[in-house]
Amino acid sequence: MPTFSGRQSSRRCNQRRQAQFMGKALVIVESPAKAKTINKYLGKDFIVKSSVGHIRDLPTSGSAKPTDPKERAAQAAITRKMAPDEKVRYQARKKREQLVRRMGIDPDNGWQARYEILPGKKEVVSELKKLAKDSDAIYLATDLDRRARRSPGICRKRSAGTSAVTTGGL
Repeated sequence: MPTFSGRQSSRRCNQRRQAQFMGKALVIVESPAKAKTINKYLGKDFIVKSSVGHIRDLPTSGSAKPTDPKERAAQAAITRKMAPDEKVRYQARKKREQLVRRMGIDPDNGWQARYEILPGKKEVVSELKKLAKDSDAIYLATDLDRRARRSPGICRKRSAGTSAVTTGGL
């Protein structure tokens, strides 16, 4: 029996895993318990995975990105050179931009929401993206709340390898 190096063994394992999921439909639910139950009924043609709750939400008030001190110094130098009325307009515009960023909703662009991945959910998102890429179809079986209603649109925008997204039930 031939022996394989760690890299070859890992590559073979990944190839087997990919072959295992090819040609299957991915079903995403929020609860691990629901995933187990649904998996029993759907059978081998479906991969049922749990997102373990919500994975994205609007930003919280304390989640603003810190500003680079060099960038702040450059902005301060620019504002010092401005005329007083121009400076007031500039500061008002900056305050509004900060408010819009903090809210996560942009009233100037059709009230478009800017969702952020919740802390601790990056691994879940990464796993779901990998599975979505290798799946023939994606079914979202999430709760009907405000966050889940946006999920089909989010998958269409963000999952490059999907061929079908449905909004109806199974």
